[in-house]
Amino acid sequence: MLLGGLAIAVSRWNQQHGASSDAIYLLMPINLRPTEWRLDVVGNFASYVSVRVSASDHTTLEEAIQGRSR
Repeated sequence: MLLGGLAIAVSRWNQQHGASSDAIYLLMPINLRPTEWRLDVVGNFASYVSVRVSASDHTTLEEAIQGRSR
């Protein structure tokens, strides 16, 4: 839900500033630690996944979360 909201905010900012509002790509960290290390704070075992929100899916929060292709 947060990524969907962020995509909407980026889209609106782009529109207000005359920038293109094509697909929006956001990076999301994923915790790659083994289950037994899940809560340990030592070391950075995160990787980043690119999340794409197409231009037709960032007009409303529902579309940004679910996508039109459902």
